[in-house]
Amino acid sequence: MLLNLLAPDAVLQAIKIAVPAYRKKKDVIGIKIGQRLNDKSLNTQTILTIEDKLYVFIFFYVFNILNHTAMKKTFILLLAILFSGALAAQPIFNLGLKAGLNNSKVSLSTDDYSSESILKTHIGAFGRIGWSRMYLQPEVYYSAKGGRVLDRGVNPVARTAQFDFSTVDIPLLVGVKVLKGGPANLRVMGGPVFCLMTSKGIDGGNGLEKQYYKDHYLGYQYGIGVDFLSFFLDARMEHAANRFYYQAPLGIDGKNRTFMLSVGFKIL
Repeated sequence: MLLNLLAPDAVLQAIKIAVPAYRKKKDVIGIKIGQRLNDKSLNTQTILTIEDKLYVFIFFYVFNILNHTAMKKTFILLLAILFSGALAAQPIFNLGLKAGLNNSKVSLSTDDYSSESILKTHIGAFGRIGWSRMYLQPEVYYSAKGGRVLDRGVNPVARTAQFDFSTVDIPLLVGVKVLKGGPANLRVMGGPVFCLMTSKGIDGGNGLEKQYYKDHYLGYQYGIGVDFLSFFLDARMEHAANRFYYQAPLGIDGKNRTFMLSVGFKIL
């Protein structure tokens, strides 16, 4: 069975948590779980709607791009909670545009450099699939990032180097509306983000060279948001889970951290 081949043990356990609640209220899907809890096989006799297939695809896509154990465990827990209590409700779909500011900073794995943040921008689109207070929010957007690094060992006049790079970011966020009040909502959200490099640059390198940029990296985001009618305002932190820059000859790793402030508008 395909799920046996694709799903690791942790995913199977998450499905075993989610499916019983799902079966009670939706007759369209029939998933039979193995009789023994410790049985790693997942016997399925399934009739899936297009909507159900979308949920499964999103789950396995995001799980497979995560290579950080703690991130995987957190993602599985959030999805299990979401699916176990919310999938029976009729989903609400939204689509919209977003843009905003990035306060971006680069940290290098050496005490020879200190860091300063710079201001950049981002712009893109988002979707939201919601069930009552809970929702999934996939996004895709262009994001400019970077940061200044100061070499403590040289003349202050020539000590500054600046990383300037841009990425296409693809986050998948799990959110909860902690305050739900008709036209206005207060939300919290978090989840993984995949960052694909589209441009790479270093000004005033002082031994740092753009050839050591990686082509992509993973991160995670968390934050709060406010909805009002068709508009929203989000404030998030993004941390890199692995390095975007690695200069092996000098043993220098580079990671990015970004504070994001976004405004958005729902067009659907």
